[in-house]
Amino acid sequence: MTLLLLSSTIFSYEEPLLVDALLTVRWIQACSTGDLRTVGKLVKEKPYLISYAPAINHGFSGLHYAAKDGHSSVLRFLVMNGADVNLRTSGYTPLHLAAIGKQHEIISILLRDYGADATIEDYSGNTYQYYLVERQQGKYINFY
Repeated sequence: MTLLLLSSTIFSYEEPLLVDALLTVRWIQACSTGDLRTVGKLVKEKPYLISYAPAINHGFSGLHYAAKDGHSSVLRFLVMNGADVNLRTSGYTPLHLAAIGKQHEIISILLRDYGADATIEDYSGNTYQYYLVERQQGKYINFY
């Protein structure tokens, strides 16, 4: 056990908490940057990461990060290993986040290849299509 002294108050924490925090950061970073090698290694060591949605950063799963940031190889790996394409965290599915990020290739993959549910609404009642509409000079242009 390690002890920290902050403002004359003693806090203690167990090492596994620190390890889990570091693992979470590595996981989010690997999925966000498209580092398929690290994603694969981490899943091999900790299979639960496939569906892991830590409370930090809106509770997004690795699939949410891969979709949001446009990393198709990581997205495909996660889905092929059991990630739920319709997982909703903080109201958003990976499809919502792909639309918010204008990740058109990811949207196509989720819908066409993996059958993502296009009718799921976020907490505001919006489907993914809402986020694809561009608002320019009072006109709405839908790209799908």
